[in-house]
Amino acid sequence: GKLFAKINQDATGTEGVIFTEATAIVLDNRIAPLATDTTQIRFDLTGSVSPITVDARLIYRRAPREVVADKGWQLDGLGQSLADIQGPDFGTLMENASATVEVTPPSVSPFTFRIPEILSDGGSLFSATPEILQTTGSLIPCGGFSMGIGHLAGALQATAINMSSELAAIDNNTGPDFFETAIHPDGITIACLFDFTLQQNLTFGSNVAIATIDYSGTLPSQTPYLDFVDTLGQPVVQNVLATVAGASIIPEKEGAQIIVVITDQFIRGDTNMDGNRDIGDPITLLGVLFAGETAIDCDDALDANDDGLVDIADSIQILSYLFGGADSLPLPDVCGADPTVDGLDCPGYICP
Repeated sequence: GKLFAKINQDATGTEGVIFTEATAIVLDNRIAPLATDTTQIRFDLTGSVSPITVDARLIYRRAPREVVADKGWQLDGLGQSLADIQGPDFGTLMENASATVEVTPPSVSPFTFRIPEILSDGGSLFSATPEILQTTGSLIPCGGFSMGIGHLAGALQATAINMSSELAAIDNNTGPDFFETAIHPDGITIACLFDFTLQQNLTFGSNVAIATIDYSGTLPSQTPYLDFVDTLGQPVVQNVLATVAGASIIPEKEGAQIIVVITDQFIRGDTNMDGNRDIGDPITLLGVLFAGETAIDCDDALDANDDGLVDIADSIQILSYLFGGADSLPLPDVCGADPTVDGLDCPGYICP
């Protein structure tokens, strides 16, 4: 980084011009004549490799001949021979100093790649949403990242990778300039650069979703079910964040160890969704089939005989169960998921 003692501004508002073009000073931290000064500066060195070289320059607008002689100056700050600017002074003088500082990197990365959970439909379909979070230190603007997420080959297969709404919103909803994904038998990779010109960046002070990854198959018995790995792709895609300052930061990694089952649940035969199975249910179903009454939004509950159809046979099945001594209706007989794969669904049933 850089720290300036004085910043000039010209008539057009441009900052950082030399004093001959300046019409105003927007920052002035210069040392007064014959004064001494001590300045402490904090730099965020996250991702830097030790040792760090610190260069300092002390610039004199002008100095008397005695000072020039005492310091043994031969050249000015621009590398030119000293020239009188207003006798008996010389101008544009500069001193340099350089120091090497050993930096101990933090033992814990300020960033974490995490997969908080796996969503399951209760069958063979799963999804996961990896996130990035900065957990310590001042927020660090980042220009991109790459990540690899592995799974047990043969058990799971990634089927799709969809960019998150957070990334899609970059640069007035035009999205990142580069977003590349790949699906492998044992995992997926994502590489993203927000803006080729580095004008767009993201900070991760709160969890930022990266993408939603869809899977099919069977979860392995061991955890984490999904984990961040540095073994996918050719060349291998690393789990790393790139700051706008050009540093590469290796994150902490938290794989998925929690499964959340999201599935349609209902009670078979409860056609009026009152939480009970009684005479009201076959009457309700007959009204739906033959009197134009509105059905509840759960065909699975109406399918009392679990044949994948909703018809008069379902009303007969409920009546036989209630009054004819027939065996219990097919599962679920308490609020639960349909054990049978068919073309019916149940998006609107509310369990009692």
